This record gives sequence, structure tokens and C-alpha cells, in this order.
Amino acid sequence: MLFDYLIAATIGFAGMLGVLHLGTEIITLNEQTFQITMAEAILRELSVLARLVDATPSDTLESCASLAGHPSEATCRMVSEMLPALRDHYLQVLPGGVLELSWTPALGDQLTVRRMPEML
Repeated sequence: MLFDYLIAATIGFAGMLGVLHLGTEIITLNEQTFQITMAEAILRELSVLARLVDATPSDTLESCASLAGHPSEATCRMVSEMLPALRDHYLQVLPGGVLELSWTPALGDQLTVRRMPEML
């Protein structure tokens, strides 16, 4: 009977470890989905802003740092408030005007999202 109890306890312990691992994976997936959605929103806002002011994305990024009282100030402020949520983020403009945002999530490798400037 003691042997049966040990086997049942071992199976129960292994099951609980499996549930814990599954929960960790779900939390990681949720966090990465949130971060990718946020990165896409940031790049979309910058693309639209570049099209509205008829400038290149690199000019738009530079002007966001120095705008005050400009109609796009709210968009620039929103982008600057959202970026710190992406740890170790790096925003750059690739040749052809492609916007690229890279960051390192808490768990895992570096993630990157790219957006063509024409896409609205």
C-alpha cells in the first residue's frame, strides 16, 4: 500500500509540474503577444505620421524628439511613452524607409517587427 501511495504521489507531483510549466508558457506567450502588438502599433503610428507630414520615417523620428505644440505632438508623446515597455528597444529606419523595432523580452531571444512606410 505504501508503494501504491508513492507511485500516486509521484504521478501527482509530475502532473503539477506539467501544469506549472504550461502556466509559465501561457504567461510568456501572452507577454510576447502584447509586446508584438504594441510594437506594431508604434510602427503604424510612425508610418502614418510620416505620411501625413510628407516626410521620411527617419525625419519623423528626429522631429518627434523636438516637437512642442505641433499637431503631431500627441502621437510622438504616445510613442515615447509606449517604447519603454519594450526592454532594450532599438528603433531604426532601414534602406527604403522600412521601420524596424527590435527589443529583448524578459524571457527569450530578441524580437523584431518591421513595417513598410506605405502600409497604412
